Amino acid sequence: MRRKREWRAAAAATAAVAGVAFASGREVVMFFSQMGWASWIGIGCASAMFGLFCGIICRFARQTGAKTFAGVYMRVLDARQGAVVGAVHGLLMALTTGVMLTAVGELAALALPLYNAFWMGALFSTGVALLLNLRGMRAMGAAGLPVVAICGVFYAALALDPREIAVHLRYETVPELSGSVSAALLLATLHSALCASVGGGLTARMADEGGRPTRFGARCGILMMLLLSAVNAAMLRGGEKLLSQSLPTVLLAARWGKTGYYLSIIVMWLCSTMTLSAAIGALVGQIDSGRRNRRVLLLTLLLGMAAALLMGFGRLVEVGYPMLGWAALFVLAGLAFCCVRSAREAADHDKIAC
Repeated sequence: MRRKREWRAAAAATAAVAGVAFASGREVVMFFSQMGWASWIGIGCASAMFGLFCGIICRFARQTGAKTFAGVYMRVLDARQGAVVGAVHGLLMALTTGVMLTAVGELAALALPLYNAFWMGALFSTGVALLLNLRGMRAMGAAGLPVVAICGVFYAALALDPREIAVHLRYETVPELSGSVSAALLLATLHSALCASVGGGLTARMADEGGRPTRFGARCGILMMLLLSAVNAAMLRGGEKLLSQSLPTVLLAARWGKTGYYLSIIVMWLCSTMTLSAAIGALVGQIDSGRRNRRVLLLTLLLGMAAALLMGFGRLVEVGYPMLGWAALFVLAGLAFCCVRSAREAADHDKIAC
């Protein structure tokens, strides 16, 4: 029962970032697949760092008793550092919320031949995300393992289908980063930081159920590696012509006819809604932890969501995700520094005791 609970916690933390990690396939193309064979090095690196970051968040959440990611860095960092990190993290979560609202809205527009289908999808998904946040995100914890299993099976099936994809547009794809190990490592770092920051709130919530931080981080890394490997294999199966498409997952699933088309939309909606719920939960936790700055946080939320909605999903993935990755890396660098400092202080204390 304990191991099952720990795996469920790791699956929930992984599913919470599915929307920014791999949902549309475009994310994996940008961060990994465009490097060709070097993408597998990037996936291994990104998965290991994602597990490391999740383990660090879990450790500090258990050490400080915080139930939100904002609570973790507010208690670990001093007041000035916490304020700076909080501002960056708040903007990151606001933009992520806007990106996911844009994604679910566009998916609704693809699936429903109705007027204002975009806003219908955005409002419905927001309601579902809010429901998942009730009672301490318990519903997200329960939904994590099924979402991970569904995504794993779906993308593995896409990777195993040997048929060519049908693209009816004339274009030329030039994979300039193909075989670049340095680019693979850099983008892997940004990808892992982005995912860990988005899922930090749920990671803090699940810290008590996740077992030891090292085991929790290792499980998160393993699950992320399995999912990214399945998606990357599917993207590489589509060939270079898939690298230029805005929704590669939909094109790959279209080989299965209407069933595949709607199945891809459902899977992408599940991933995006989980991430939307995680981002909203992180923002709520930040507002609760920073009562003095609620107006600033609310203004940041509105501006971030407006910017994301205006730019659109495709543009956000291409331009916004790398920028969000750098912001997330800044947030996690502060926690990593505190982790190293804590380890050194513990070692010095042991030496004095001896």
